[in-house]
Amino acid sequence: MKILHISDVHFCISYQSPKNPYERMLEKMTDPRIHLETCLKAAWKTHQPDLLVITGDLSDGGTAKDYRQLRQTICGLVGEKQPVLITPGNHDRKDQLREGWLSEPPSLEPWNSVYESEDTLVISLDSSREGDPDGLIDERQAEWLRDTASGKEGKQIILMTHHHLDPKQAEIPPVKTVPSFGKVLEQIGPACILTGHTHYPAQGKIGEIPYYTAPGMSFVGISQKDGRLRFEEQWGYSWYRIENGRVKEAVWHTFTEGNVIHTFRWE
Repeated sequence: MKILHISDVHFCISYQSPKNPYERMLEKMTDPRIHLETCLKAAWKTHQPDLLVITGDLSDGGTAKDYRQLRQTICGLVGEKQPVLITPGNHDRKDQLREGWLSEPPSLEPWNSVYESEDTLVISLDSSREGDPDGLIDERQAEWLRDTASGKEGKQIILMTHHHLDPKQAEIPPVKTVPSFGKVLEQIGPACILTGHTHYPAQGKIGEIPYYTAPGMSFVGISQKDGRLRFEEQWGYSWYRIENGRVKEAVWHTFTEGNVIHTFRWE
């Protein structure tokens, strides 16, 4: 299984009238669709993945129209028949995402889904929670994960979610989880876990499970000594080759022109 992993696109056709420094930053940054085109064309030419996964923050408080436009952009770049699996992030609006991406009635229910091939099960687990930027994997989600993986012992399992899991990975907190989530991970033994949220690429282990975070497709926030955050344009993607339950290759590519979008103190 060859997987292309992108994350944190933060796309809107037009951003709302800025009310704070973060929203002014969004309004000033380059249209993420330009970065998407660069990355997806390069990745398809080099890797020809079986599956594209997007680990959240597809938009930033977007409408159904924004999600519909983003899906059309991606499908135009990779083809309508290319499998794409997504999970929502803390900046996504699940009701609008469901309406715009799936053409389904709006709903705030957890967005859990799977992609299954002959030898692989990729599980998209929703860690986002309305009004909570740090997210939560609760008992209900842990139970859904266990039940979804049940009976799939013959397949390699790949887990994807938006929020990062490693507290040492970034200054922003990892997702909150219940103890049963860790037990479920031990039971199902994923070949790897794929996340986003931090906008920085990373790799490590959660217990004995290989763990990867993709770079963002829009910007990075860099802490300054005076307590401010400097937001720069940076984008990229990660790529994995997974065979017989093991990650054989894992690489990421990041791109930047050094453009500073905005610097401010996060209140």
